[in-house]
Amino acid sequence: MRLLLLFFCLFIGPLAQASATIKPVITIQTATLPNGVTIWLNHDPRLPIISMHMTFLNTGAYQDRPDKAGQTSLMTQLLTEGAGQRDSQAFHAALDNAGISLDFGTDRDHVFGAVYTTKEQSELAFSLLHDALNTPRLDAGDLNRLRAAGQA
Repeated sequence: MRLLLLFFCLFIGPLAQASATIKPVITIQTATLPNGVTIWLNHDPRLPIISMHMTFLNTGAYQDRPDKAGQTSLMTQLLTEGAGQRDSQAFHAALDNAGISLDFGTDRDHVFGAVYTTKEQSELAFSLLHDALNTPRLDAGDLNRLRAAGQA
C-alpha cells in the first residue's frame, strides 16, 4: 500500500497537476442599491437559465400576531395567485406557458422568493415578479381556497 501511495505521489500526482488548467467560470459581483438593498450577481455562462433568489429580512412569521398565526405564510401563497391584470388562472397560465417558476415562502425570520426562467422568457418572468410584489390581487376566492386547504 505504501508503495502504491509513493508511486502516486511521485509520478501520477505531478502529472495530473500539470495537465489541469483551472479557469474561473463564475463571476460574482455585489452592489448596494440606493434604498439599501444589497444584491449579488453570480454569472455562469455555461447555464442557459436565470435563477434569482430574494430574501426580505425581518419579515417572517415571528411578526404574525398571536391570534393570526400563519398570516405571513398565507400572504406569501397569495403572491402567486394572481397579480396585476391577471387573475389566478391567467397568472398560472402565463407562468406555465413560458416555463417560468415563481415561488414565495416564509420562515420565522424571512420572506423569500425565487424565479427560474430562460433568457428568452426573462422579460415576462420579471414582469410577473413585479406584478406579484407590487400589485397582488388577493382575490377573496383565492384567499378562501387557500385558507380551506390550510385547515384540511
